[in-house]
Amino acid sequence: FFSSRRRHTRLQGDWSSDVCSSDLVLLVTHDQDEALALSDRLAVMRAGRIEQVGTPRQLYDAPANPFVAQFLGRANLMAEPSLGGWLLVRPEHLRLQQQGPGEGERGQRARILDVSFQGSLLQVRLEQEGGPELLAQVHRQPQGPPLRSGDLVWAVWDPAAAHHLPGPPARSECQLSGTPS
Repeated sequence: FFSSRRRHTRLQGDWSSDVCSSDLVLLVTHDQDEALALSDRLAVMRAGRIEQVGTPRQLYDAPANPFVAQFLGRANLMAEPSLGGWLLVRPEHLRLQQQGPGEGERGQRARILDVSFQGSLLQVRLEQEGGPELLAQVHRQPQGPPLRSGDLVWAVWDPAAAHHLPGPPARSECQLSGTPS
C-alpha cells in the first residue's frame, strides 16, 4: 500500500523520522488492518496482478470484486441472480430484529448459530433460510432481550449500505469470509 508522511506518526520504528513530507513511501504488508489504518492509497494484489487501487474507504466500501471485498474484511456475499453477481453487506451493516424489514429495507430470515461476546459488540453467526451463513457485528444492548443460539431473527440492512459485485466469488466459502490469514 501507499502511505504519505502525514500519517507517519502512527508508524512504528525509527525509519519514519527520516521521511520528508514530499516523499512517497511504499510499504508492502499482508496485514489488512495496518494497510487500512496507515495508507492514503491502497493497492490490492493477487498473484502479482493489481485487482484495485484507491483510498482505503473506497476499497472497503466499494470493492471491485469479491476477492477485494474478502481480502479487506469480513464479507457477507449473497447471490443476486437478477443482477448477475453478488450483493456485499458488511457484518457491521446488519441489524438483528424480530420483525421483518421496514419500508425501503432488505432482509433475510435467519437462525442464530452462535453469539460471541466482544465487549461492547456481539459477533453473531447466522444461518439463512435457504442460503449461506451470514455474520453480523452488532452493538450489545444491555436492556434488550439477549440473542441466543437457535433464535429466529431477521437480518436487516439498508440497501444503500450494500454493494453489488460482478462475477463469481473469489473462493467457494466466500459467502461468509473473514480476513485471510
